[in-house]
Amino acid sequence: MADACRSACHITVTGRVACVEAHSTLPVLSAITIMGLKKGTTKSAKQRANAMVAAKKAKANKENVPPANKALEKAKEETKREKKKVDMLQKQVKDQKRELKNSRDREKRHHKTAEALKWRTKLLQIRIQSLENCGMFETTLRASSGKKSSGQVDGEDEEGSFLQAGEGKVGELVKEVAGIFGVKVDKVMSRRTIRRIMLEGLVMVQVQIGHDMNATKDFTLSGDSTSRRNQNYQVHHATYRVLEVLPNGSVRVSESPRMRFLAAQNFNLSAICQKFRSMCSDHANGEKATSEAMEGVKRDETMKGLGEDRKKEMGLKEFEEVLQQWNIKKMDDAGLIVLANKANAKLVKKVVAPELGSKTPTEEEVAALETSRCGGAKTAALAGAIFNNRCDKKGQGDTHVIFMSAKLDKLVRRFPQTNNTHFGSHSEAAGELLVHLKEYCEFLEHIKMKKVSDSWTNIELNVYNALHDDPTLTELAVLALYQQLITHPYMRLVRAPEEAALNALDLGPLHGELRDHCQRLIHDPLLILDFAKDSHLKAVFDGKPFERPVVVDAIKQMVAEGKLEHLKEMFVSFIEGAKVTWLRFSSEYAPGGLIDSMSDAERSRAFMNATNDRNEGALGSWCVFARNSPSSSLQRHNALAMFSRNYTQQFVNAFFGPEDPPYALGSI
Repeated sequence: MADACRSACHITVTGRVACVEAHSTLPVLSAITIMGLKKGTTKSAKQRANAMVAAKKAKANKENVPPANKALEKAKEETKREKKKVDMLQKQVKDQKRELKNSRDREKRHHKTAEALKWRTKLLQIRIQSLENCGMFETTLRASSGKKSSGQVDGEDEEGSFLQAGEGKVGELVKEVAGIFGVKVDKVMSRRTIRRIMLEGLVMVQVQIGHDMNATKDFTLSGDSTSRRNQNYQVHHATYRVLEVLPNGSVRVSESPRMRFLAAQNFNLSAICQKFRSMCSDHANGEKATSEAMEGVKRDETMKGLGEDRKKEMGLKEFEEVLQQWNIKKMDDAGLIVLANKANAKLVKKVVAPELGSKTPTEEEVAALETSRCGGAKTAALAGAIFNNRCDKKGQGDTHVIFMSAKLDKLVRRFPQTNNTHFGSHSEAAGELLVHLKEYCEFLEHIKMKKVSDSWTNIELNVYNALHDDPTLTELAVLALYQQLITHPYMRLVRAPEEAALNALDLGPLHGELRDHCQRLIHDPLLILDFAKDSHLKAVFDGKPFERPVVVDAIKQMVAEGKLEHLKEMFVSFIEGAKVTWLRFSSEYAPGGLIDSMSDAERSRAFMNATNDRNEGALGSWCVFARNSPSSSLQRHNALAMFSRNYTQQFVNAFFGPEDPPYALGSI
């Protein structure tokens, strides 16, 4: 046992020496020690030396590898390095593709964001323009900078739910727009501030109109009226040459007159009447009465002005004599007010309806009179009540649009609204019925089949029978032809833009030509009834193509089918009646009359627009405003409408001084 231990120790020492020579101490030591301990045997020194020599030879053989093998190993290592490079490049390509995809996605998102911002900016521009037109944007800048209008209470709630929604958003809109341009707005205008700004705009409009009236030499008035909820409303426009600002900053009087929207204003009546020249309106009795009243006021104020001038020239004694004579005359004339008695009332009634005398018509007679109406105009009115009733809960409404769009394979417009006072609506309805006669008959049958009772109402049955009646169709054809030959051409000539400055006083020759054209059609109805391709050259008033050629084509087809046997006679009779009506409507242009005897300079001074569209449009705007904002007031509507339509913001920018805005603010 002791020999074995000594042998093991000796092997360990010897093994350590051998390992030192081999430059690897621990591994050889551990291997030999474990081997010797595991087997429990010893090796001789010669065996140990042989093992070490064999290890050296193996190492030498490994170092002395042939050149070919070295080249192969080197090539393998080079291949591995190249492969690593390829893998690295592939990874870079993948990363670049991923980055490119991400950049494209970001680009798409940015593009969508840009488009959204584009439309948002466009919407904001529209809203800004609307505010500028209303005069709010520039006026409200002082509030956004921290200055409040008088009486402003932030967050105060007032009545008027519909209009409040818009007014309450103006402050936020200004803040949002300012943020887009990098301007920080800390305060937000309240609803009441916006309302008071509107009233400031009304004061500015009043200042503008007073300034313009003082500067102009002549002006004319135009007006119209309507009723809403049992209340009458009137609207007026003044036409005169306004002061306009040139690009270089100078001010001049406009070459052509401009219209300005008027509301209730307080003026010096005498000064106004001195410049008042004429009044333009429709032929309604109310407007005629207003015109006559204005004429009487102008006459009285003119005579008063002349009397004042004459009084200044009189001596005191002469003035006392004239005053005494005038007082005596007033006392003599007192009490001479004529009141119609019962007998006179009967005479008035006989003048209105001489065949009735003093007899009051019964309800049956009135009903019979109403139900006796017939013909093309009545058919057009009934069709309008069915296909496009002004009451949304009556008639066919959108069902008509859907059915006709499906039948004609295109989107069609609504049927002409014949139950409203709209110029040419009955003639337009007549043309629509003739062009799509078959489809409208099918639609009426469709209405009948939808019902459980499988029957028509009385009005539906009347329209259906009328569309199958040749005399009624003939009247519809006459109405449609008149619109194509006279109505549309006439409106094209008189509805000139404001820049054209078409004076209504210069339309006398046009109405003369219109009457002559009616006479030509009466004398030779074949100008249109031969339905030649170039018939519009002589048949249409202005010689231009038909406004709606399909109407004429439909009538031509019906004539070929023999449905309109008496079209010629009825057409001539209708044109004869129209000529008489045109004579009555254009009586103010009669030769030798007031307008005919005026010089060109006098007509220019008394300029009047050829149409009454501005007044009718203003009344329509008021009705829409009142319906959408039932809690708002007429004063607020006038403030918004007048400020926008009269270009008051431009006037304020050009003529207002430092003292004028405080005046407008304090006048509310």
